[in-house]
Amino acid sequence: MEVAQAAEDALEALFEARNVPDVLNEAYSLAFTGESQTKSLAEHFMERLEDGDRSVVGFISSLKGKVAELESLPLLEDQFPGYKFEISPNPIQGVYDLTGRGLEGTEEVLVQVKAGGEGYVGEILDRIEETPSHVHFALSSEIYEKILDAKPESADRLIDLDIEITEFTEDIKSGLGTLSTNLGIDVPDSIGEALPYVGETVLAIRLITQIVSTEGELKGIELSDRSRVHGIRALALMAKFGVVQVCALGGGLAGSAVNPGVGSAVGAIGGAGGALVLNRLLEPRFEEVAIAIVGGDRDEVFYLMNKAAIDKIGDSLAATAVV
Repeated sequence: MEVAQAAEDALEALFEARNVPDVLNEAYSLAFTGESQTKSLAEHFMERLEDGDRSVVGFISSLKGKVAELESLPLLEDQFPGYKFEISPNPIQGVYDLTGRGLEGTEEVLVQVKAGGEGYVGEILDRIEETPSHVHFALSSEIYEKILDAKPESADRLIDLDIEITEFTEDIKSGLGTLSTNLGIDVPDSIGEALPYVGETVLAIRLITQIVSTEGELKGIELSDRSRVHGIRALALMAKFGVVQVCALGGGLAGSAVNPGVGSAVGAIGGAGGALVLNRLLEPRFEEVAIAIVGGDRDEVFYLMNKAAIDKIGDSLAATAVV
């Protein structure tokens, strides 16, 4: 259990420090359909770095637009229940970026996505005037507020993406930098979604194994007595798990202060090692508290908890001849 929790916390720390969101690679394949067939996102970005700052800015701008489109899909589906949104298969038509289709016979929802700073306000105001009235505009927060103030009659066509453009751009730059540091290697986001449950999964397996073992040891004992032993062992195991979590978390936080990522992982492993020592010292106390909570005669409970060992001693004594 200590090993599983240490692995969980260490891998989570490394994942958070080195993970690049999958949406960047998806956006790259959509924004650079030709180049993405022959070179990876990391390779393309490194080439742009060699070409200079202007090349990097243009690359990030193109990538940022597609990331905004992809991240707006679930938000739009929340705002238009029953509709399924997708990126337009015809990107050169210029009127809309996303299409939303509902049940058969419902009107198609068309959306143009604009994720930029306040400098784009004038351009977007002109675009709203030129674009058919049934086309919606999904906008970064800075643009949304300015457009709403300047053209309140268009409120029913405007959608706030809740994107703060400076932070949004920095996140994309950070992801590209991490991808370059990782030499283009990226772990799927789905792995990170599973990591927080490693320790809990092992705990569940330990509980089930413990129940099966107890049932085997106490075969023939009344159900109420077996249930009491199950309760005591489960409470003691949960207490040990709590100690592991606290120690691993504390170690991870201490390590992150020195070196986020690797330091957090090493700290979590060290904390779990300390929890192993603590649990060995505290385990008898955990069982005492659990017995007090569950109740019952202490001597009888002690016998049931250690039935196999006590019976073996008894059988040995019974077989010993008196000289």
